[in-house]
Amino acid sequence: MTAMLRDHRKGAISLTEPYEASSVQGGIEYIRDKRHETLDDAATFFDEGHIWLEQFEQFVVVMRSPYELELSCFAYLLKDLPWDRGKAQELALEGDFGQYLATAPFFGMNPPRLDLYYHIDSLFPDNLVIFRYKELAAEIERHIASYLESGYQVPHEN
Repeated sequence: MTAMLRDHRKGAISLTEPYEASSVQGGIEYIRDKRHETLDDAATFFDEGHIWLEQFEQFVVVMRSPYELELSCFAYLLKDLPWDRGKAQELALEGDFGQYLATAPFFGMNPPRLDLYYHIDSLFPDNLVIFRYKELAAEIERHIASYLESGYQVPHEN
């Protein structure tokens, strides 16, 4: 998706990624150390630069199914990597996915509070577009095509 936006966008694009430093590459601004932030976190980040999310024509978040996300996290934690030490890894290593779901923190929260990722001050912003990860190619086609120059190709793999 990044390559498609870089090569075929009509205007400015900023992406939040876990890069070590903010940078501009190929006309795309990469915003440092931002990933999995809540919308309030994103709004605060932009507020510091005197930019308000309401000013964007649209902003996009990509979300996976919470169940698939937790299943993926559980499988990852079973790898027993030393940098993942903590309560969530301990629960995963016990090998009981049901117990893991019931007690492990979801991005530090239990219950998970998924609403924080698509609400600002308990409201769903009018200019927010949520891309379902499972339907990423269709979501790109539906919501971003008008912002792209001709000749783009929607990624085939999600």
